[in-house]
Amino acid sequence: MKLAIISIILFSMTLFCDNSSINIKTSAKSIFVNDSFELTVSFDNFDDEISIITQDGFDNFKLLGQPYQSTQSSTSVVNGKAVSTKSIVLTYNFLANKIGNFSVGPVVAKSNGMEFKSNTVSINVYKQGDNVPQDKTINQMFIRTVTSKNSIFPGENIRVDYYLYFTPDLNIKMPDIVEKPKYVNFLKNENRLPDSRSVEQIVYRGVKYNSVILTSYNLTPTASGEYELDQMTITVPYEDKTKSRKRRGSIFDDPFGDDIFSGFKQYSKKNLVSESIKLKVKDFPMENKPNSFSGVAGDFKINSNFDKDSLAVDDALNFKITISGKGNFRDIKSLNVEFPSDFEVYDPVRKESENKVIFEYIAVPRNPGSFTIKGGGISYFNTSKERYEQLEFPQKNIIVTGSGKAIKTIIPDNLSRNEVKFIGQDIRYLKSNADKFYKLDDKNNFRTFYLSFLTLLLPLISFFVSKKIIVKDYAKIRSQSALKNASRLLKKAEKELHKKEYKNYYSYLENSIYTFLADKLNTGVGSIVLDEVYSQMIQMDVSEEDLLSIKDIINTCSFNKIFTENKNPDLHQKIKKVFIKLDKVI
Repeated sequence: MKLAIISIILFSMTLFCDNSSINIKTSAKSIFVNDSFELTVSFDNFDDEISIITQDGFDNFKLLGQPYQSTQSSTSVVNGKAVSTKSIVLTYNFLANKIGNFSVGPVVAKSNGMEFKSNTVSINVYKQGDNVPQDKTINQMFIRTVTSKNSIFPGENIRVDYYLYFTPDLNIKMPDIVEKPKYVNFLKNENRLPDSRSVEQIVYRGVKYNSVILTSYNLTPTASGEYELDQMTITVPYEDKTKSRKRRGSIFDDPFGDDIFSGFKQYSKKNLVSESIKLKVKDFPMENKPNSFSGVAGDFKINSNFDKDSLAVDDALNFKITISGKGNFRDIKSLNVEFPSDFEVYDPVRKESENKVIFEYIAVPRNPGSFTIKGGGISYFNTSKERYEQLEFPQKNIIVTGSGKAIKTIIPDNLSRNEVKFIGQDIRYLKSNADKFYKLDDKNNFRTFYLSFLTLLLPLISFFVSKKIIVKDYAKIRSQSALKNASRLLKKAEKELHKKEYKNYYSYLENSIYTFLADKLNTGVGSIVLDEVYSQMIQMDVSEEDLLSIKDIINTCSFNKIFTENKNPDLHQKIKKVFIKLDKVI
């Protein structure tokens, strides 16, 4: 809490006593770190406006919420005379987030032209598990944060669990999570926990506690560095044995105000904050780093599954490549599978699920023979062995039978599979076994041949011009239609959102991004490698803000289409705004 000179207007009251004073009290003088306590500042017998000038020591603690104001009155007998005192009380709820001995106060205030100064209190904050003075009671409840690792690499997954520890003699009710950790610089996924969670007994630093898991996350760091994980705040209702039991003395008292099974116990609430955990994300080593490495990290296995070992010409070969294990699967966008030139290959379908990613391929052989399919791997950093490895499936031999009469079509590099199909309907092949040839020196025959040729050629040229299918302008046409094509997918995503089909919603959103980038960069969707695309966008003077936005959106879609409990219903509007900005630049 920033320390500054502040002024507050407190309610005026009648002066009951000539002595005005300021008093500070705390609910605890010795506490553990990340424990909370109450501090009250009482302004006694003031009849004019009060301006607070300084609050020494308040900035040693974290303020939970805003202070609240109340009034109190009391009567005492002094030297046989009844003296009434009225007070204005400010109550602060603080969190002890640092270890040490701290002084709080004095609080200095002005009223009616006079300056008043409060007393000073001392608070000792101990580390969890430290030996404390005999008059200090054991810390009855706290949050413990448990991580699977404290040192990892970018892209490597870790699990973070939050447990509530409380002593067996303490009666509590279900805690309320006030603030969840945000985890800046991490991709996060909240693990699903059972609705019914068992309480386990555990001995922690020599003290017996009951423990129950509160929440759990899987985290993936996006960059190297040293980070302090965000803390979580909860409120725990607990039985306050210092309060008197509630007794109903009127028929108008709420009969359900107490839990009938609690024996009319009185409950108070306590705020708890999780301990601070530091995490080191190490840089990838430069030694033996392959040129093809794109940031994929983890521990993977690869498996391939072909539906057949032999087939006939023009039959379809279906096969899958599955990469499983642990790691950042979202960064495995494509595989470098090497197909024979005699195979017509369609863009692969990528499917990602928990702990694996699957690529489904369809290839059609156009000529007979014995062929080999190989490659299909990735360069990645093995986080278990801390070294770079190449992951490839064993090469596959395929026998193709039949007759290869079809003439292989030469396809321009800037045409996708769909455009090739379209052209194929109009230009099948050139006839090579003509029955009769004419001598070109025969003027009549030449004139007849020339006119016949023009008669056939002119309608074909007219057709291509009318359809605007000119290969050299195709990239420009495709780029101009990128926003339109992506918008169609965004509309489909919005329909899935209304139907609460969140998995389909995020799939359409992700597809719209890849379609937009593929159209703008004149490449196939399956050929997109994000790191290469980001480099191209930087060269095209795309702003850093827009680049970070597209990265964040892609990561969000990749995770949320699998873990659909993470809902972001406005994401399609954000994507459309980014598309509009990029459409003017790329």
